[in-house]
Amino acid sequence: MKILYLGRYNELEELTGPEKVAKRIYEQSSKENETAFAEYFFDGSQYGIIKKIFGNEVVSKVSHIYRFGFLKFFTFLFKFRPEIIHIITFERFAVLAYFYKFFTGVKIVYNVHGVAVYENNNFKNVSASLKKKDMYCESKFIKSSDALLYLSEHQLKIAKEYYKIPDEKIKFINNGIDPEFKSTEIKSDNSELPSLVFIGDSERKDKDFNFLYEILDKVKEKCNLYVVGNFNPSIYKSTVGNITIISVRKMSKDLLISFLKDKDVFISSSFYDTFSIATAECMALGLAPIVTDNTGISKLITNGENGFVVKHGDKEDLSGKINLLLENKGVRTEISIRASKIYELLNWENIFSSYNQIYKSI
Repeated sequence: MKILYLGRYNELEELTGPEKVAKRIYEQSSKENETAFAEYFFDGSQYGIIKKIFGNEVVSKVSHIYRFGFLKFFTFLFKFRPEIIHIITFERFAVLAYFYKFFTGVKIVYNVHGVAVYENNNFKNVSASLKKKDMYCESKFIKSSDALLYLSEHQLKIAKEYYKIPDEKIKFINNGIDPEFKSTEIKSDNSELPSLVFIGDSERKDKDFNFLYEILDKVKEKCNLYVVGNFNPSIYKSTVGNITIISVRKMSKDLLISFLKDKDVFISSSFYDTFSIATAECMALGLAPIVTDNTGISKLITNGENGFVVKHGDKEDLSGKINLLLENKGVRTEISIRASKIYELLNWENIFSSYNQIYKSI
């Protein structure tokens, strides 16, 4: 099968969720299909208008990864002649694929990592002009794609508030876990304070650290809360009741794995998170998860089995689940063991298999 992937390819390993999906799926697909990856000259401060129109760079000749200006990209489409175009991260330049579809009838798959119009209106500080451009492109992606890959029912529900989405186009997928996160050890109890982990910037509205922060005084056991990301000490106290908050900078994958291995409970208090690869990775390492019902991965968590799902905004529920896990080492250990089995479901080989089935079905 001849597949062209469109999006943002990050050569480094400090990846956003969509970048990680793009990189891992492309790696898996290249083992089985004839593939190429095309991206745009995104950085306006680095690339001029000539480059953005006529530019053509080979990012990786071996892996067939290219960077194009608009005109060269359109020319490449007719040269490569893909059977499927997969828009794997939301990028405005990909709208050109639909003009190519008009001439050739090529099938197009779109990964819906987020709902751009919703995020722009609620979480992001973008200009009115960019909002209009994003809405146009997102509308085109949804209207004219042959398959739309969503991560959760909650995400789909939000998207349907803005767009009419035909049921026959909707496919549900999961994001994956890198093999380095696979746990090979059972966590052992020790005399140290139990630990909670929150991954995300404390002031990001979508991560809603405030929801977690506001219940910390209800936690009955002494413990440490590690906030991995930007933390603003001028807004939040470093000690709340029995909780000591420890700010930790974002780190490389290897350092993150080493850091997480002896931690106990992971908390996603998100108001909006279409999946949460961070939750999946923490589960694979044996952290017992507590996530909100607005966190996409909640669909894979069964209360009391491999974690807990709480209603976003329900402070009694969140504090109660934290207390349950901190006060009962046996329960915490059992959930930890079952949570770590998530890797068997979410390894990238399994994830790509579901993508391949979608390719064959359209």
